[in-house]
Amino acid sequence: MELPAKIALAAAALALLLFGSRARSQARAVTRGLLVGDSILAHGGAANVLKQQTGAPWDNVAVVSAGSAAVLQQARTALTRSGHFSHLVVLAGINDGDRPASYTKQNLAAIYQLGKSMGAQVIAVTETPFRGYARWTNAAQIRQNDVVGWLTTRGRGMYADRVVDARTQFTDPQHPGYLDPRYAADDGLHLNAAGQRFLGALILQTIRRG
Repeated sequence: MELPAKIALAAAALALLLFGSRARSQARAVTRGLLVGDSILAHGGAANVLKQQTGAPWDNVAVVSAGSAAVLQQARTALTRSGHFSHLVVLAGINDGDRPASYTKQNLAAIYQLGKSMGAQVIAVTETPFRGYARWTNAAQIRQNDVVGWLTTRGRGMYADRVVDARTQFTDPQHPGYLDPRYAADDGLHLNAAGQRFLGALILQTIRRG
């Protein structure tokens, strides 16, 4: 190889290295995190992963059976009364059931906007699959499809800072619409211990990606 070509390749490699280091440095350090949502987060396994891996405190105020309006209230209370959070993780909507998708999207957008206004980096997590759940309905599935599509195509930047497509990650590859059995609790809605750890790892990966 000619010397000029070698120099050019070395320069390109150095530029890539410097760019990669700069990109990694843009990931905001976690000083204190907040999780708001429903029972998918309330069971705490994902929060434990985040606490252990970031070494920072994480407040988990998620509540079993909470719909998106209740999660908005959770966020308002925690963000305005509990001090500064560097990161806000939001997973909500599945308990909105047959309500219009616009209802869920309006509440989620309000949560994301509130988090940003308080200086937090907002991580939006999509709803997980639930077709095997006893309360599944076609109307509820249509609402979820709309909301997940909205988040994954328009969510990042426009609403949240980062989006975790949990529905894709947790879908059973053999049975679309259902939870992957490796991560599913017996009711077809909630996550087992492995699922909770996987959810925590997905959120952590998204935070570290910056």
